Amino acid sequence: MSIVAIIPVAQLLAANNTLGAAGWGYGNLSVPAYTGPAATHAATHCWDNVEFRAALEAIAGMVVQVGEGDPVARTKALIEAQGARWGAQAPDLPNSGTVAAGSLYRHDGSLWSVIQSFSRTTYGAPPATYPALIRRVREPFSVEEWKQPLDQYDSYNLVNPFTGGPDRCLFGGKTYATKLNANVWSPGGYPAGWVEV
Repeated sequence: MSIVAIIPVAQLLAANNTLGAAGWGYGNLSVPAYTGPAATHAATHCWDNVEFRAALEAIAGMVVQVGEGDPVARTKALIEAQGARWGAQAPDLPNSGTVAAGSLYRHDGSLWSVIQSFSRTTYGAPPATYPALIRRVREPFSVEEWKQPLDQYDSYNLVNPFTGGPDRCLFGGKTYATKLNANVWSPGGYPAGWVEV
């Protein structure tokens, strides 16, 4: 028997803090799930423990399932039941054929979200070539080179619900943490908005 659970990202920080304060550790819900270009849910899988299950079930908004079977398949099914997709399980971006809007793919180590369906046979260059068709997803735990945010889905925020800390980026060979919420400036363009870590 094992547990799979999922919660909306808006409730993630409070849920992890509640579990941490109860002695279960922080960061239990650490699997990002996406309904577009940003993580909208967080999931977990663990072996069944009656007390931990009760702690999960006591959290408002948490969906908990207990059962048997392949844990990866069960976690994936729970994520998809929420209308989301598991980024870590995204397939490689194909070189041909049609990719559907809302799909997630991996390309050169990054996660990409399809904005509108298109033919990879016709639009076969690297995905960054087609910003109206597909966009790179900034994953919650990764610290990557700074890129210009397009909107609220990839701006840098003071509290990353997965880590509990500020979003970070690499810039000029250094690591920076944002000092602003919804930060859209680079560490070079607005140094007061960042702190080197």
